[in-house]
Amino acid sequence: MLMIDSGSVELVGLLGIEIKQDGDQWFLIWGSNIQEGVCGFGDTPAQAVKAFSIAFFEERILLPETP
Repeated sequence: MLMIDSGSVELVGLLGIEIKQDGDQWFLIWGSNIQEGVCGFGDTPAQAVKAFSIAFFEERILLPETP
């Protein structure tokens, strides 16, 4: 059984991200598309949340500059 920490679940809730299903894969995306955003995919919702959390903290996220 895969365990995800509460911080990962809280991160997803804080960002307002919905877990979605495409075929037999579950995914989360933060951003306008897969190429520019942060994504997590998995065979289960829990795997997708864990993959998203890892990607979120490991990737360099470029935020738009504000004037």
